[in-house]
Amino acid sequence: MPRIDSGLTVRPCLGEAQSGDAAVVLPVDGGHLACIVDALGHGEGAHAAALKAVAFLSSAPGADVESLMSGLNEQLRGTVGAAIGLCHVDEDSGALSYVSVGNTVLRLFGEREVRLVSQDGIVGSHMRTPRAQHMSLALGDVVPLHPDGVSERFGLEDYPELLGHTPATVTRVVVRRFGKAHDDAGCIVLRYSK
Repeated sequence: MPRIDSGLTVRPCLGEAQSGDAAVVLPVDGGHLACIVDALGHGEGAHAAALKAVAFLSSAPGADVESLMSGLNEQLRGTVGAAIGLCHVDEDSGALSYVSVGNTVLRLFGEREVRLVSQDGIVGSHMRTPRAQHMSLALGDVVPLHPDGVSERFGLEDYPELLGHTPATVTRVVVRRFGKAHDDAGCIVLRYSK
């Protein structure tokens, strides 16, 4: 029986006590919902917006990432706004749905490498109608989600242990090695395995 293992790590930028990045992974509808949030700016206002996004998802989770992103847009009105990446993976089939607004990215490492891009906008301010992207995961695939506080210019040649480490370890290594010191940094990793 396939399963989804996950890990997440978030840290504030240098000199800040609170992070404007947030991450959550929730069991939802036979799978897992993962959300990475990068609120605009740093400090208290960004931290409050990120927590508001996580609270909304925790109180009303679902598998329809397009509807959830629209709900997040309403919830974050009046805040600094955020870039958000949101995905749902079905545990049985490995079907992944992803929607993202702003500077977040979902990458896939495994038999193939894939990068799903986000649409322009700010959640809570100006956002076009969200459109999900879809793909199927194979057993052993590793899926990192991260905002622009983590450089996307890393691959298996930079971190060959990525496919073998636990998701929790991968998130810590990615944030430590590829996170930008002048920005908040966060990472979620999902692994689809037996």
